[in-house]
Amino acid sequence: MTGMNLVTVIMLMVEVVLIPLCFLLRMLDEPPMKLSILWMI
Repeated sequence: MTGMNLVTVIMLMVEVVLIPLCFLLRMLDEPPMKLSILWMI
């Protein structure tokens, strides 16, 4: 079961990392928007 838990944790971490990266990549053109997103996080 520990292996299953590790896999689920890794998947969650990947999603948590990829979603903010997508927003940051889109907001690179708008510094104010990027700052607001960073504050939200």
